[in-house]
Amino acid sequence: MLRCSTEQMNDLFVGGKYPRLCYIYKQNYEVKRLTRPLHMHDTMAEIVLVFAGKGIYRVGSQAYPVNAGDIVFTNINQHHELVKTIEEEFGTYCLGFCDFQRPGLAPNMIFPDDSVFVRPGGAVFDALCAMSEVIYTTLGDTNEVVPTQIPSYLPLLFSSYFSLLFSLKPPPQNVAIDSQKLLTVERAISYICQHFAESFTLHDLASKLGCSVPYIARTFKDITGYSPMQYKTRCRVGEAQNLLVASDLTSTQIAAMVGYDNTNYFNTVFTKIVGVTPIRFRKDYLSDMKGSREM
Repeated sequence: MLRCSTEQMNDLFVGGKYPRLCYIYKQNYEVKRLTRPLHMHDTMAEIVLVFAGKGIYRVGSQAYPVNAGDIVFTNINQHHELVKTIEEEFGTYCLGFCDFQRPGLAPNMIFPDDSVFVRPGGAVFDALCAMSEVIYTTLGDTNEVVPTQIPSYLPLLFSSYFSLLFSLKPPPQNVAIDSQKLLTVERAISYICQHFAESFTLHDLASKLGCSVPYIARTFKDITGYSPMQYKTRCRVGEAQNLLVASDLTSTQIAAMVGYDNTNYFNTVFTKIVGVTPIRFRKDYLSDMKGSREM
């Protein structure tokens, strides 16, 4: 196993302090995956190793193809989602990390916001999956982020793990997007992410951006794959999922917090997108996740 010196760790993290693991979740591709529409984590970053399946990863205004063998990265406070494009379910290890800082970046940022957030695992992918499995099994069924008796090898494993992860290079990017259109969509996404719990129309959004309704509707769909109102709905459902997992709030309370004054309608929208009811989502997700409830 790769060993990291103190100097190498200082190159990866400020003060040589590697991240704290918040949770680890393993999705087996034989089992139907619980859909996680657009959501963000306001206390941590996330790393997903995809060992089965194929799909699209959306983060901010960017969309990347994802295949088995890829690693998906997400910074703190980035709206993102991973959507399958074939019948086969994803197989993933999903890890949440916090309390770290990489040189030259804000806390809990893995890469700069203009980086490529999907990278092929290449020759080290199998080693990364093996390490992920060790971390997953080490936590056992206690839901303790750090077991009472932490094995002596775990800190060394984390050092090797991150050294391999951050050695990965992004693939070539061949698709160029008109910079003015991209800027408009990024401004639209920023507004939606800040106001998704509020009541606003496509006309309101276009007015805020100083453009026509047809222009923002067409441009937004071309770049993100969703209409602005679909994006808004997926942000609402994604935040509802965060609240379901991180709290004991009722569906009625959560519906109101994400912008729905009718709980039945919220349940209908949630079930259509996720595939299960809000309460069922909470039960199923928590039963499979090892670590903190915080999302």
